[in-house]
Amino acid sequence: MLYPKDKRVTVDRGKDRLSISWNLPKGNGWALVLMGILVSGLFLVVGFVPSRYGEPRTIADAAIGIGLAVLIGVPLNYFGVAYLIGSARMEADHNVLKFSFGPFWVRRAILLPASTFLQFYVVRASTSSLSAALYYLDRDEVSHPLTTLLPSQVGAFQICHELTDFYDLQEQEIFGITSAPHHPGIRK
Repeated sequence: MLYPKDKRVTVDRGKDRLSISWNLPKGNGWALVLMGILVSGLFLVVGFVPSRYGEPRTIADAAIGIGLAVLIGVPLNYFGVAYLIGSARMEADHNVLKFSFGPFWVRRAILLPASTFLQFYVVRASTSSLSAALYYLDRDEVSHPLTTLLPSQVGAFQICHELTDFYDLQEQEIFGITSAPHHPGIRK
């Protein structure tokens, strides 16, 4: 089967294993770093610049400025840098799927048994959006989100096809979200 590929997604496929990796989207990281720098600078300026009447700031004003700059600016910069250098990785074998993401110093990992997969599928956030989410159906036809940290819609479909091919799953038509037990489709 032919399907488009995203050059930001790296696939390494062996006989009994599949490895898929990509970098996290960078847009949020730059915004967080910029906000962290601006907020830190604002609090430091307010803490140290003389008041509008020319009176010097007190030590308490400086301490509050430094405290707020550290309390708000440092976490914004931390999460911004984590987005900028973070990556995601899926390691699959025929027993388990391991999905890990985050920067190199702290990674979160999710382990899923391969026997639960019925189908993988992609949901686009909206028609005008470039983002997408990867879901899977388990054997009870219950939908579970796998990740939204995808490089693009093309990358999402590529990852979906790679996982479907590796686990030798049959693509089935998804009828939509339903709560009726006799109707085929995703259960809420």
